[in-house]
Amino acid sequence: MPEELASHCPAPAGISRIAGQGICPRKNEQQLTSLTNWRTPLASLMATVQVALRKPRTSDEYRSTLKQCVETGSHMTMLVERLLVLSRLDSGVDPVRKEPVNIVELAGQCVDMLRPLADQRQISIEMEVDDSANMLESQPTDAAKLREILVNLIDNGVHYN
Repeated sequence: MPEELASHCPAPAGISRIAGQGICPRKNEQQLTSLTNWRTPLASLMATVQVALRKPRTSDEYRSTLKQCVETGSHMTMLVERLLVLSRLDSGVDPVRKEPVNIVELAGQCVDMLRPLADQRQISIEMEVDDSANMLESQPTDAAKLREILVNLIDNGVHYN
């Protein structure tokens, strides 16, 4: 049975071909970069599944393989989210809404939000603020987009520590 399933899981060579053909307009080079970033997680996912399907394995081995696939899928979901954000920004559907924001306070909220996840993984998150941070108390920026960026950065730090 595993051999039958493996034959239905071809390698993702099409992504390399599409990314290398310049099918995206020049103004969307970031989207092309994001597309090429799919190669590694897709190749990893496909290789993991193909190896797992070559021969029967124990339940624990299959469970471990599925866990790897879920982690890779989470990474790919993050890449999709980035691509969607870029697409919305490029199209003007999601314009930047600048307003005065206390960036230090916003960063602290992001750290606090992700601290339980870090604690669960036994990772310490600390935020140090020096005297020069006063200039960040009321900066015009899009709070929602900055929050999304900071949460993504901190989350990546926790996951890939």
